[in-house]
Amino acid sequence: MNARCAQLVLVCLLAVLCARVALGDRVVLRASAVATPGEDVTLGDVATLEGDDAMALADLVVLERGASESSAWREVTIRDVRASIIERGVRASRVALSGSTCRVWFRSNTRPIVQATQTDVERMRTAQDWLQDESMTPLRAQVVRSIAAWESRHASNLKIEFDVRDDEFLDGAHGSDRVAIEPVSAQGSPRVSLRVRLYSGESLAGERTIHAMIECLEDVAVASERIGRSDLIGAHSVRLERRWMRPGSASLVRDIDDVDGWVAKTRIDAGDLLRLDLIEKPICVERGELVDVISIVGGIEVRTRARAQRDAREGDLVELQRDGARNAFTGVVQRRGLVLVGGESDREL
Repeated sequence: MNARCAQLVLVCLLAVLCARVALGDRVVLRASAVATPGEDVTLGDVATLEGDDAMALADLVVLERGASESSAWREVTIRDVRASIIERGVRASRVALSGSTCRVWFRSNTRPIVQATQTDVERMRTAQDWLQDESMTPLRAQVVRSIAAWESRHASNLKIEFDVRDDEFLDGAHGSDRVAIEPVSAQGSPRVSLRVRLYSGESLAGERTIHAMIECLEDVAVASERIGRSDLIGAHSVRLERRWMRPGSASLVRDIDDVDGWVAKTRIDAGDLLRLDLIEKPICVERGELVDVISIVGGIEVRTRARAQRDAREGDLVELQRDGARNAFTGVVQRRGLVLVGGESDREL
């Protein structure tokens, strides 16, 4: 009897978990999407995400930034999405996947956009343009204001592109007298999701989760000339430029002073955005180099010299060893030829 009860409880738990995946966390691959050439295409760009687990995958890269170089469009299949999710270390069973293939068009091309009723340029408009459109419904205007407030952006510095499938709801005559709008996506994501509830008196007249892609006008560092591999980064080769960017681009450089004196890891062409994955701090300590070592002991500065056991950059932890000594110790590289050792390693000096 106890065994039967245990089996029944297990079946019920599995049913609840399956229902949660089916109803709460879904990734629905769209038929088409539009992307910017030279940038990664993420899952949030090509699919509708519902639920916390699904929204956590919004920044998952499904097409790398060089995908636009060989074709005006590329396809992302549901098999590609599943493989990317698994590669990230997330169990695919945590979200329900649906859809077949999404054709990704790149903005610089003039091919038609599948299932779009307006051109991409018309649908991606600044919040200010949306609000100045006299034909726009009060509901859509309220949603535009909510997105701008949620992203803490002025209407002129924010672009919004609504999902075409939400047009009927946003432009319809609902006869409601009160609207409640609740963001359900993470702040700073390029894809915004909001739950909109319409009330007539005390009754719920309508409800829908709507989706929109956004871009923000930001100051970003751009190469003002061609930068070769291992070339120094500085004011002579980089400038700040205002560009429309998708939120969440944490790898972009926004302050030139932060990377002054860094070096390029690869070639960067003039006009390219400066990204942290393309540059690195210069090597300040070379393997086998005899460097100055400083330690503060009881308020007294102790100095010695030791050899670095590997190449290291500013801020790196490097292993050191004095000539003739058996024990090694570690310190943090401060600048060219100088390493600071912490209190626990002072005994090794």
